[in-house]
Amino acid sequence: MLNIQLSIAKDIEEPFRRAPDVMMRHLSKGLRRGALEVSRDEKKEVPKAFSLLTNSITVIRHGRLSYEVVPTTEYAEAVHEGTPPGAFPPLESIQEWIRIKHIVPDQGRTERDLAFMIARGIAKKGIAANRFAQRTFENMEDRVHEIMHLSAQSGMAEARL
Repeated sequence: MLNIQLSIAKDIEEPFRRAPDVMMRHLSKGLRRGALEVSRDEKKEVPKAFSLLTNSITVIRHGRLSYEVVPTTEYAEAVHEGTPPGAFPPLESIQEWIRIKHIVPDQGRTERDLAFMIARGIAKKGIAANRFAQRTFENMEDRVHEIMHLSAQSGMAEARL
């Protein structure tokens, strides 16, 4: 959904050339820590109907200096970006949500009736976007940069540069 890219600052290019293994180890460790902290913050930001979306957020390592924090549910993008009017959601999912939230239908209505009314409203109005990944990015951008800066300093200290 969102991509944070960090480039090597000019002040660590030389240490990276002189001690690539040491610098790579420290930067990789820092980036992993940053990804884990971003994941933890995103889990706080995501809406929690069933906690499925929250529990699906995972850190994927693509390389020594490449991590991705991503929710793995099929509907994560629909939650983040919202949906336009027109789509009628599955009644079973809404009924399960009603049960989990302990919502009691008005007298004379069944749980299925209530689920149908909610689904009709969603089909008519769509779902507003909940930009949890964007909020996470805004919350964590400075922290990730700080972690990477400290990791670079740690690598330079170990390499005595």
